[in-house]
Amino acid sequence: MPAEAGVGGVSVALNPGMTQPEHMRRCLVRQLLRWRVERNAEAIEAMRRSPDYESLKAEAERQWNAGNRGECGKWIE
Repeated sequence: MPAEAGVGGVSVALNPGMTQPEHMRRCLVRQLLRWRVERNAEAIEAMRRSPDYESLKAEAERQWNAGNRGECGKWIE
């Protein structure tokens, strides 16, 4: 993790005003989107074992429907 990243809920320098957990969640959602674009079923299946998968999947679906395909740093509000 880069030195700029916050620790314990402190703002992340690359995304001012965003906590580290929020930043990480967006990164995970973007990764799901990239795997969907790549049709990487194995990777998606592995992530399904995550305890928070259902909420990540729902958020990824919202981003996908808004046009986000997992580009680095892209987030559609």
